[in-house]
Amino acid sequence: MIQFESFNHYFNFSYNNILVSPLDSLSLVDIGYKLGDHIDVIQSTPKNAYFTIKQINYQFILPISENLTVFDIKKYFSTKFFTVPKKIIVIYEESIINDDILIYDYDTTEKEPFIIEFQKDNKLYRTFFNEFN
Repeated sequence: MIQFESFNHYFNFSYNNILVSPLDSLSLVDIGYKLGDHIDVIQSTPKNAYFTIKQINYQFILPISENLTVFDIKKYFSTKFFTVPKKIIVIYEESIINDDILIYDYDTTEKEPFIIEFQKDNKLYRTFFNEFN
């Protein structure tokens, strides 16, 4: 995992001036790291982002850091709902947000969350496999 949590802070990696998303789980070799290369550790203060999926009446709170983009959020939800990021739409205040936008800049609340929608003709399925004891 490329992120460490310590109390109320996240420590994220930066390699070759590229911030690695805290939602990604990567091997250092996979990002081109070679023994002796320099890796920066950047401290960030997370905040909660609120998401609502109206289709299934589901609200989700996710701690986010400064370098998360809308596409990172789409990747996260695509793994949760067994789809591809391309089929997910993120909306804030009735406007679709582009994939390259940083979501940390938005102030969401329970009453004004990001809305997660799916492209037309797509069904949403949530499985609960391994979630019961």
